[in-house]
Amino acid sequence: AWLAAGVKPKSEFRIGTEHEKTPFTLEGHNPVPYEGARGIGALLDGMKLLLGWEPIMERGNIIGLYDVTGGGAISLEPGGQFELSGAPIETV
Repeated sequence: AWLAAGVKPKSEFRIGTEHEKTPFTLEGHNPVPYEGARGIGALLDGMKLLLGWEPIMERGNIIGLYDVTGGGAISLEPGGQFELSGAPIETV
């Protein structure tokens, strides 16, 4: 009954999509470090400028981006992979 009380009406059902990618170097197929001119932090900074999305910060480091108009997000996962979370949509 407790779970049923939290169910939304069917008209409010949405689905969220996710897509994950793990960055690696072409030479040696090594994980990409966070620091450096070709690191994950620099990549997220560049994507911020290109997309115009808001940064998600943790302890002064950029760890993701959020699209305030469309609702999508790019986040850095604990294993170093990027996750693109699409905005909630009615159908796939």
